[in-house]
Amino acid sequence: RKFREQYPLVNVIVETSESSNISSWVAHQHCDIGFVSYVSEKPGVTAELFNSSNAICVVPCGHRLSHHKVIAPIDLEGESFISLPSGNVSRKMIDEAFAGVARVLLLETPFAATICCMVREGIGVSIVNPIFCHALRLPGIAFVAFEPAVPFNSYVLTSDMTPRDTHTDHFVDCVRFSFNSVAHHHV
Repeated sequence: RKFREQYPLVNVIVETSESSNISSWVAHQHCDIGFVSYVSEKPGVTAELFNSSNAICVVPCGHRLSHHKVIAPIDLEGESFISLPSGNVSRKMIDEAFAGVARVLLLETPFAATICCMVREGIGVSIVNPIFCHALRLPGIAFVAFEPAVPFNSYVLTSDMTPRDTHTDHFVDCVRFSFNSVAHHHV
């Protein structure tokens, strides 16, 4: 919305995919900029840390842990758990936090929105990126701090081959503003 207010006639195309695909798109100039959750080494691509937020635990409202101030891995022992996919960088860090704690891994999906919908339906609990959860504002979900800290990083990717223009820079500024607004109002 913020970008559209300043540049109402600039055509914007939004495509989503895995971080490695987006890196390739930027490297091959298929797109001007990319936003990713992890950086894969790609020649010709520059990555800038855009945002870093600690993971939160999401549980259905009314869950036995929904009113806790902080949830630790041991609190989730034996819980049905909806996870990010194997091989995902964030999944690896979450799994390390749960070393020695038995979760019941039921489902895997790469999307926080899908995870939150499943949690809302009472299918399980999860550990997710707080930015997307708070931006979605889904009812029926309790967001609880999680320790130990598991960082979710976001990066902006640009091509070393394509000079950035005013539109691209302004778009990045608008996305940064949106991230900061969500982080300050809900986390």
